[in-house]
Amino acid sequence: MMTLIIRYLGIDTRTQLLAERLWGLLDESSDLVIADFYRRTRRSHVGFLLDERSIKRLMVKQKEHWHSLFNSGFDQAYLRGATKVGIMHRELGLDPRWYVAGYALMKSRFTEQLLFDASIPPPLKVALVVTREKYVAVDMALTLSSYSDWLVD
Repeated sequence: MMTLIIRYLGIDTRTQLLAERLWGLLDESSDLVIADFYRRTRRSHVGFLLDERSIKRLMVKQKEHWHSLFNSGFDQAYLRGATKVGIMHRELGLDPRWYVAGYALMKSRFTEQLLFDASIPPPLKVALVVTREKYVAVDMALTLSSYSDWLVD
């Protein structure tokens, strides 16, 4: 199924190269973006689920996940990892709406990083944002399908 979505979104070799370049640009700032995400999450409705030890572990896992998303070519290891995210969220009782909202925060921060980087030519910025949208769509579809698979069971 994921192959069909990847094909539908037009993710090809060029897009995969753009995704790798995208992560190369976002990697350094991702620690700050992820830390900010968890600060906001701790102050939210779902923050009670997280203690400091868990947050430190999750920050590492989240960075690994973003790296894998943009560099794996959607290999089996990535697919298992993204599915596991959905399963873990479901087991914790995290409403999918919070997952989507959290993803929106991360996407907006990564977009800011790209748009405010004066060293990136505007046409490349557009290509990178479009690539990010495609990859995020695949990631969200895979993770959210773990929720819906569970609901059907």
